[in-house]
Amino acid sequence: MPLAAKPIPTYQLRIHLRDLTPDIWRRARVPGSMTLDELHLVIQVAMGWENAHLYAFRKGTESYETNWEGQPSGPLDCRRLRLADLGLKVRSKLEYEYDFGDSWMHVIKVEKVEALGPSLLPVCLAGENACPLEDCGGSDGYCELVIALHDPGHPDHEHYKEWVDEPFDPFAFDLEEVNRTLTAMFTSKKSRKSKP
Repeated sequence: MPLAAKPIPTYQLRIHLRDLTPDIWRRARVPGSMTLDELHLVIQVAMGWENAHLYAFRKGTESYETNWEGQPSGPLDCRRLRLADLGLKVRSKLEYEYDFGDSWMHVIKVEKVEALGPSLLPVCLAGENACPLEDCGGSDGYCELVIALHDPGHPDHEHYKEWVDEPFDPFAFDLEEVNRTLTAMFTSKKSRKSKP
């Protein structure tokens, strides 16, 4: 009698940006069948990044990457490794670095592990505060930008206002928009995979 296939878990993750106050965070539920490259896309959408830079995941001493051209970067390639392959448990942590210049470090903590099925679409459950603007100089640059934008007397107020080119609310977060984008992205990915 054949052994039953081990169920693929679903993970509830808390993703937060290090070194910023107030905390910029998101909570997401994702299937363990998802590759790290797909998790990268979930983080990009949920956080509000523009997917314009290189990234890497780290678990302990292991680093998982994909190079800029999307070609495999070796045995720890993000396009091959699934979340379920990492042996994650409740309280396990991963690091996710986005944009090696600005070095946006995210801590990903596993809050729950459930057996909800591999076909589940990723969903953002909650979050707070806006994503920093791309190419603003990392945590220090972002803090300076927010201070200058909200202080008309700041010597760099006009410079940053022109650079941003639209009103910026550091406390804004649109959960419904994030989930609309995730649903559209992963529904189309799923339909492409199912075509013969």
